[in-house]
Amino acid sequence: MKKTYILLIISLFFALNSSAQRQVSIRKFMDTSSVEFQSIYKLWQDYQNDLFSNDFKETNHDLQKYWYKGDIEKYGSEFDLYKGAIGSYYIFGEFFIGINKRNDTLFEIQTSYYNNRSETYELFYVINIPVIKVNNEYKLSNMFSLKKKDFLKETIGFVDFYYLPNTKLDLKNAKQMVEKCKKVYNDFGFETKDTIDYYIFENQTICNESFGIKVALGDYCDPTKKMMNGRAVNSKLLLYTIGGEKYTHEFLHILCKKIRDNDDYRFFDEGVCSYFGDHQGLDYNAQKSKLIDFLNLNPKVDLSISLTDAYKDKDNKFVSDSNLIEDRKISKALISKEDQTAYSYMIMATICEIAFKQGGYNKVKQMIIDSKDGEEFYDTVDKHLGIKRKDVNNYIRLFLNKD
Repeated sequence: MKKTYILLIISLFFALNSSAQRQVSIRKFMDTSSVEFQSIYKLWQDYQNDLFSNDFKETNHDLQKYWYKGDIEKYGSEFDLYKGAIGSYYIFGEFFIGINKRNDTLFEIQTSYYNNRSETYELFYVINIPVIKVNNEYKLSNMFSLKKKDFLKETIGFVDFYYLPNTKLDLKNAKQMVEKCKKVYNDFGFETKDTIDYYIFENQTICNESFGIKVALGDYCDPTKKMMNGRAVNSKLLLYTIGGEKYTHEFLHILCKKIRDNDDYRFFDEGVCSYFGDHQGLDYNAQKSKLIDFLNLNPKVDLSISLTDAYKDKDNKFVSDSNLIEDRKISKALISKEDQTAYSYMIMATICEIAFKQGGYNKVKQMIIDSKDGEEFYDTVDKHLGIKRKDVNNYIRLFLNKD
């Protein structure tokens, strides 16, 4: 259910293959000599360099050094909402557009990001970043903090729903969704006492603009339909496009973090959220039937080779017996072009169902805690479900078709 799959894959590729430092250029004919410009520009670049460096070191940067304290208190430890909304933007080449002074204590950066490994120019993002002057120090803020006052609020149970005046909140669906979330949380042994902010947007473009993201490509992929999108930014903030008050998927990402007792993410989480919640607006059983059809149409797909890049054969070549997905080389998330179903999510959801039927909520909890990404997840499956890697493909296919 993540938005720009292709860009995130490219982003990861760059991160793994970049050896030096970030590539940054500044727009010509701009006055860069003032103390204010130099201070604000340095703050922004130092922050991104820290993010870039910490991606490799897998360590955390010093929030207090860069961000306005009030924003940190509002949004918590995973505060970089730009990263939360558009991924690892700082890995791309940056073309710095400039800084605008809004008043004596408020400035605004505008900058852009492009594919610096392509022969042709590819723009990915343009973002605006507020900068607040506090006690003669400059601190980064977020456009969302400034725009939050524009939203209406409706509290239902442990959820504060926020929506813009021109967006209608479906109260009936919202109440049903909150009750469903409560039940799942309670079934796993957790109370829903922490208030969660849940923002509903008309579409992804309006969501992006609320964070100061002027250009993002994720909402411009299919002119025939509105693109659904949701994201759990951290334990305090959820975002969803129109209709999101019906869906529990993103709430359950927060539950997975509670179970793991940290902010780590594992791909198995998507299966848990899809099995106990939903995926792309459909419950597990509806999506499960699509996965069954897909695997039955594609007998060469070998889940013992990969659970996420399932088109690879034993020679690491992409294979398929149907044209369900036209471009299999970008199939990291195994997305059906027809309905945006991510089959890799549903494969993980099937593993979650197997775990649940073997040992209930406790077994699923242990798998959430122990799960790893990539090849290591087969060890988790072996340890908790007793299924050897060589048997995973046949086991899952038989399990799905036993009914």
